[in-house]
Amino acid sequence: MIAALILAATPTVASPADPPRWRPREATWAELQRTTFDLAYLLPDDLEFAPGGGGAAVDLAREMRQLSAEVYAARPDLAGAPRSFGDVVQAWRAAPDAGARRRVLADLPAANPALASGVAAWAEALLCDERFRARSWDPDREDPCDGFLFARPFTLAGRSEKAWRRRDGGDLVQQAAVLVFADLEAIKSAENDYASYPSRPGASYERIGPLEGTYLAGRDPLGAPFSALRIRFETDLPFPFSSFTCDLHVLNRVDERGRLVCDVYSTSRDFHWLVGRDYYFPVRTSAGEFVAMLVVRRYGFDLRGVPDGDAARRAALRSSLGGLRRAAEDTYRAYGGPPRTVEGRFPDFEVLGKPQR
Repeated sequence: MIAALILAATPTVASPADPPRWRPREATWAELQRTTFDLAYLLPDDLEFAPGGGGAAVDLAREMRQLSAEVYAARPDLAGAPRSFGDVVQAWRAAPDAGARRRVLADLPAANPALASGVAAWAEALLCDERFRARSWDPDREDPCDGFLFARPFTLAGRSEKAWRRRDGGDLVQQAAVLVFADLEAIKSAENDYASYPSRPGASYERIGPLEGTYLAGRDPLGAPFSALRIRFETDLPFPFSSFTCDLHVLNRVDERGRLVCDVYSTSRDFHWLVGRDYYFPVRTSAGEFVAMLVVRRYGFDLRGVPDGDAARRAALRSSLGGLRRAAEDTYRAYGGPPRTVEGRFPDFEVLGKPQR
């Protein structure tokens, strides 16, 4: 087994200036759990909402799945009226200026009242992203036009599972959604380009990369494909703190409801706890044209010895998800072709980055 792990996922290097590129090694579901991802640390599905927390008490994964999939009937006297959230997103993106974009939502109740009612709670927060697209965007600042839709956090308080019942520190698991104008190939390529992470907004990595021998791929007991790896990084903290290190376990899979999810956790000693999950829902026009991926992230952590309040967790979520969005959209624009994988499975991807030990 030791020899197999040493030889696993051997990188190939295109040139001395390029980061190593890693491919996965085939593994069983049992080996995954022994070496790379302990399923006991999966984020529970049935979390309670935090009492007294801000934002609407809604499950964004459920709401965004419905938002992305619903197609409404159109008035017969209004040919070409929008019928889905994807139609609204497409019209917003095609609008030539801020005034035209505002009219997309302002005109929606007359064009399709049912659709207007269905998207009213979410559309503006997801679509208004001028601040995010500005060069001066700062993930530490909350802004109504940063493209992030937050809802009331969940809480881990009172959980009986072994992984969570002796957890110290805070309890809150944030949830947020964002539109990413890219397919899953671009998203996973950007997510696993660890060589680029230090240059992303709000990042302060001293080092980051995959742990050798941990990039695995295979099939779960139901035959669905999975891939997994472990990432190690060290990040600076503001004065008077120094830095923290994290061994992050990552699992891409299809859950029991058929949703594409990416789970993470860490048991590193610098954390009381860290856990998260991403969901991916394709957004299409009523004619079936792919427009964007709607990504929902649940994420929480508590650093040892650092007074990291809830605002810090929200900022960390904006920084990591916003950096991913920018990199994925850049990658998708550079690709320039038709959409590839958007549902049903995760695409194959390379992992880029200097190996960590």
